[in-house]
This record gives sequence, structure tokens and C-alpha cells, in this order.
Amino acid sequence: MKKFINGFVKRDGLSVLLSTVLIKISGIVVSIVVVRLLPVNQYGDIAFALYIINILTVFGGMGANWSLLRFGPILPSVSAKFQLFKYSVKKGIAYTIPLILIIIAGSFFLPANLKNSRTYLILLSFGILSTFLYQLLQSYFRIIGKNKIYSKSNVIGSLIMLVLSVVLSRFFHAIGYVIAVVLAPLLTYIFYRKHINFRKRELSNTPDKTFLTYGIYASLGMIASQATISLGPVIGGFLNATSNDMAMFRVATIIPFNLLVFPLMIMTTDFVHFSKNSKNPVLLRSYYFQYLKTISAITIIPFLLLLIFNQYILVFLFGVKYAGSSEMSFALVLGVFFSFLFRIPLGNILAAVGKADWNMVHTIFWLIAFVPISIYSFYSWGMMGIAVSISCIFILSGFISLFLFFIFLRSIGHENIRTVNA
Repeated sequence: MKKFINGFVKRDGLSVLLSTVLIKISGIVVSIVVVRLLPVNQYGDIAFALYIINILTVFGGMGANWSLLRFGPILPSVSAKFQLFKYSVKKGIAYTIPLILIIIAGSFFLPANLKNSRTYLILLSFGILSTFLYQLLQSYFRIIGKNKIYSKSNVIGSLIMLVLSVVLSRFFHAIGYVIAVVLAPLLTYIFYRKHINFRKRELSNTPDKTFLTYGIYASLGMIASQATISLGPVIGGFLNATSNDMAMFRVATIIPFNLLVFPLMIMTTDFVHFSKNSKNPVLLRSYYFQYLKTISAITIIPFLLLLIFNQYILVFLFGVKYAGSSEMSFALVLGVFFSFLFRIPLGNILAAVGKADWNMVHTIFWLIAFVPISIYSFYSWGMMGIAVSISCIFILSGFISLFLFFIFLRSIGHENIRTVNA
């Protein structure tokens, strides 16, 4: 455990951890304020639109931010990394604008029971572009080793989101909150753009098809992961779930899904580390087992407390009108705990070492399986069935990620032996 923590700190992980804690506190405060300010039905309409956007956001830029993270670290100079960043911006914008137009057109086909979500969906579609630019800038900071600037940008972004959400929700209600969601990443991008020296020189060589295909694979893998969280309530909405159902489910997800950022934060910090050591099976195996021991020791008691006092926490934070969310939250917390151990760390390691296509195949499989499971579960137990389905997919896909990780370690071990013998 000590070895894992020391290595994490040396890679500026502590600054990332502190920024992540501040971000999550800010995010929860935003959720509490918005939930208490808005009527349940309005919050439910926004939640439905957000679930759709959450699924499609990973297609922003067709995964150019993921390609930059994968191929940027292995470039020989900061200048070359900067040129790749500029290329990613241009390509990403070109791919994102048509996606926004498709969402706007599709907003006229929402189910009648959630037709009030249309305006929110149209406005939130523009957030895909602002989020892509913000995430791409953060990826650039990471590939040049500026984890402290990356951490500061996260903190500033969350503070901008907090201020905008509170002020605009207070004076403009639901529309104000939606505008805050769109503007916050854009303003953060503009603020931190000063850390990059935009020069005229272009890439001497255009990245090959591998750069683009990796981003597409990574995006497809991510959409399957996101869809496990967001597609369930979207399916529920098209199967006649009400705005109130959406609001209850959204509140049930706030605590467990905010917790997901902590293993993601660790993997974010060490993503470049994995890329640089993608041919070192001993290091990768050792890293994961150290991670497993450390994260298990740290999280077991907090998760138990969350399970025991789940309903009390929800009522205290969001009000007694959301007490009915507790059972769904309980099921989701269980799934999130297993994601901490398997699904998130191993999925990110496989993506970092160039196996995004493996992630894509097995997560797409679970996405396809999730659709009939969630439909059956919704008709059997309502939104509670959706929550249980998500939790089960989290757990099962995590074990598949573990299996794929060991296959990868074995393959590069054999490859290294062949190289030595040659």
C-alpha cells in the first residue's frame, strides 16, 4: 500500500486528489441547491435531457481527446504534442457540429410524457462542444506532465459551475441551470487557454488513421460505460416513466455516481504512466494489485456506512420528498463498489496500453445485453429495476475486464520472450 501511495504522489497525484475532492464537494453542493430550488417535475425533465446528453457527449470530437491522451505521451517533444493538440481541436470541432444538429432534430421525437425536456435537450446539446474543448485542453495538460495545472483547471471549472448554477437557477430557474451546464466548461476552457502558446506552425505529418480509429474505439467503449448509467433511465422515459420518476432516479444516482470519480482520478493521473509502460507486464500487474489492496482498505468502511444510513443521508441532503430514492441508491452503491475494484481501473489500463478495441467489444456486448434486461426490469419493478440492472452490469463487466487484463499481460509476456530470443 505504501509503495502505491508513494508512486501516486510522485506523479503529482496528491494535487489531483485534492482537486477531485473539491470538485465533488462543489458538485454535490450544486446538486443539493438545484434539487431544492426546482420543482420535482422540472428537475425530472432536465434529468431526462441530461441522460441523453451524457450518452452522446462521449462522441464529442469523435474521441480526439482520448487519441491525444494515447499518442501524445509518446511524441518526442512538447512542440510535437502541441501540434497534435491543434490538430485534435480542428478535427474535433468538425465532428461535433453535425452531432449537435442531429440532437436538435431528434429532440422533436421525444416521448409525449417527457415532451417538456425538448428545450433543455436542445440547449444542452451545445454543451457537448464546450465539454469536448475543455476535456481536450485537460488532456493536453496531462500529456505534457502538467498535472498541477490540470488539477487547478478542474477546481476552477467546478467553482465556475457552482457559481453559475446557484445564481442562474435562483433567478432563471430550470433554464438558468441548463445554461450554467453549457457555459461552465466553455468559460473554463477560455480562462486556461492562456497556458498554451498558439503558434502558426502546423503538423509536419498528418496523424495516420490509427489516431482517428483509436479515438472512435475509445468513444465506443466509453459510450457503453456511460450508457450503462444513462441509457436505463432513457429507456424508462420511453416506456412511460414520469418526470417525477426521472427526478427520483437522478437523486438516487448523485452520491454513488459522484464516488466513481475517485478511481477515475487515480487512473487519470496514471494514464500516461501506463502508456509509457505498455510493454512491461511486471509493472502493470504490480500496479494493479497494489491499487486493489489500497482502494479496498480505504473504501470498505465508507461504503458500509453509506449502505446502512442511505435513506437518512438522502433525506438530510435533498429533503423528505426524495426519501423514495433510497432503495435505488442502495442498489447503485453496491455496483459502484465493485466498479472501484475492477471495471474502472482495468478498463482504463487496457485503454492506456492500446487495447481500446478490447474495451469496445466487451462493453458493447454488455450494452446490447443491458437493453432487454432493463426493459424487463422496468416492467417488473419500475425504476428500481433499472437501478438493479445497472448494478449487475457494473459487477459482471468488471469481472470480464479482469479476465481481459490477464490475457493482455500474458500476451505481452510472450511477445517480450520472442523479442529476447530473436
